[in-house]
Amino acid sequence: MSVELRRDYLINRYVVFAPSRSRRPSDFKVVAATEHGSERCPFCAGKEEQTPPATYLLIREGGQVKVSSDGPNERKKGWLVRVVPNLYPAFSAQEGSLTPAPPGAEPTKLAYGYHEVLIESPVHDQHFWIAPEEQRQLVIRAILDRIEAFSKDGRIKSILPFRNHGREAGASLSHAHTQIIASEHVPAVIAAEDEAFTNGKSLLAIAEYESKSQRAIYENASFYAFASWAGITPYSFEIVPKKPGPTPLGTDIPSLSDILSKTLRALASVLNDPPFNLAWHLAPLPWDEHESFQWHIEVYPKLSIWAGYEIGGGTYINVVTPEQAATYLRAALK
Repeated sequence: MSVELRRDYLINRYVVFAPSRSRRPSDFKVVAATEHGSERCPFCAGKEEQTPPATYLLIREGGQVKVSSDGPNERKKGWLVRVVPNLYPAFSAQEGSLTPAPPGAEPTKLAYGYHEVLIESPVHDQHFWIAPEEQRQLVIRAILDRIEAFSKDGRIKSILPFRNHGREAGASLSHAHTQIIASEHVPAVIAAEDEAFTNGKSLLAIAEYESKSQRAIYENASFYAFASWAGITPYSFEIVPKKPGPTPLGTDIPSLSDILSKTLRALASVLNDPPFNLAWHLAPLPWDEHESFQWHIEVYPKLSIWAGYEIGGGTYINVVTPEQAATYLRAALK
């Protein structure tokens, strides 16, 4: 294979695939960190007083799982999934003074929004891909419920759930958790994808093609998973619903649990539980004005360091082709 320059399916982003730098999975395997921090982890069951009151809880009562929340001066116990405000939010609903912008720059705006932490389990190291099926579905249910709640704020223009796994991927705590940012700001990648969908691009058509290509990883009744044609990191892949829409509300939760847990488990198997980032790509709000958008999930393993060319030029160098990555991930699934 020659050195190839590939453009992303949807946006104006390029990736160079350099076969001379190609590596085997064993070259990427991370030495798994031994975690002994659960005794001091503020996300563990029994440490609820170390976080703000929960804005959302899933609790089992009388054999039924119910939605609840903490009061101003209470911390409920026995929760299954717990959502709390981030202590160090990137966006906030609080008002404040703004720094004057220099000449020629866009005026400074309030970074209005919400930043929450969704604690996926009361068990410290029960990550999504090894959690029981019921727990996985509860995590997805909680994410969808928070998406719906944030969508009711008329000022919110974008909701982006994401997961940082491992210190190298930006996780400051190793306890299994997802974060959700809802803001007035629409991230550049989401805006660029929205433009592509508005202009007629179809991620479903791409996914249907990829399901029969060398980049296919797995599919079930409701979703496709495939290695990204122009992934910006080695072993990056995408999960695309077979029923497209601007938002995952109403999605097939069991099928999403199945494909997400299996692909993440395969990634952990091939690369010894590597650090990764995961992001849910949803349409900007209001959703009825962006009906052509096709929501999806992207996973980016943190296996390489972006250097001067990537940061300075905005074009990425990837040392593993998606065809190679998909081969190893498919084998792990079997």
